[in-house]
Amino acid sequence: MTLLHRTGRSAEIELKLGLPMADPAQLVPALLRVPALARCASEHRQVHNIYYDTPDRRLQAQRMALRIRRVGPDEAPQWLQTLKTADSGHSALSQRGEWEVSVPGPVLLQAVLREAPPWRHFDPEGRVFQALTPCFSTVFERTVWTVQGRDGSAIEVALDRGQITAGPHSAPLHELELELLAGPPAALFALARQIARRLAVLPLAASKAQRGQALRDGVLAAPRRASPPPLRHLSNGAAMARPVLGEMLGQFGANLYLLATEDDPEVVHQARVGWRRFRSALRLFRPLLNPPDPRLWQGLQPLLERLGAL
Repeated sequence: MTLLHRTGRSAEIELKLGLPMADPAQLVPALLRVPALARCASEHRQVHNIYYDTPDRRLQAQRMALRIRRVGPDEAPQWLQTLKTADSGHSALSQRGEWEVSVPGPVLLQAVLREAPPWRHFDPEGRVFQALTPCFSTVFERTVWTVQGRDGSAIEVALDRGQITAGPHSAPLHELELELLAGPPAALFALARQIARRLAVLPLAASKAQRGQALRDGVLAAPRRASPPPLRHLSNGAAMARPVLGEMLGQFGANLYLLATEDDPEVVHQARVGWRRFRSALRLFRPLLNPPDPRLWQGLQPLLERLGAL
């Protein structure tokens, strides 16, 4: 998310929030009522991304995203080439590898890409690079605040408003990204709670690249069904709890997000399935964890009752 000119590995830690019910014109005024943001100056950027993959979608299969980004006005654009690798989770809180480098123009550079160790391992002979082709794009206006916390944390808050385009299809793009620049990840959730008091938000696990892929494949509006995560290399039951609970809560949240625009009854059903799975698994893992106070879920009760009635 950061627009730094850099090479080498960056571990990007980010919390993504969807804005399913928002009036795009009112997003900035609403965010300026958040105390932490009201104290900060903001920057505005025009961002245009082109994402690449092979015709057989080899990057998508590896949970990689490769893009060329143009930032700034047409008369003085800045170009960035970025490779991202995704973690294996289903959570709105993600930790991903990111290799971002300034390039002279809107053309992928293989030599630059090979500086990223994952790419060298993935494409040692350069055959994947030769097969790359543009597959979808995103165009949006980005408003950025940098929040300095009293605990020494620093968070970049980016509001993106625009659209995703894949061939003849397009979809609106309205989301908040909170990227941790310094400090503990808990600072992301503290700031998200401040924002949620002023603006309706939902955890959003799917990245822009994943939504672009879904739009291209015609499944962006498809209900999110259960997809149990792989549980290899986990040492104990407590380690298993995070990916299992994350996938279930992700199913619940993804279908709630879809309900803002979709009338498919299956979306409602899958939202309720996700919540029931999460609640049951939380009981199952309770002896292995320090579970949250059950009162934390009381605020969801009116929503759950309305979902049942619907």
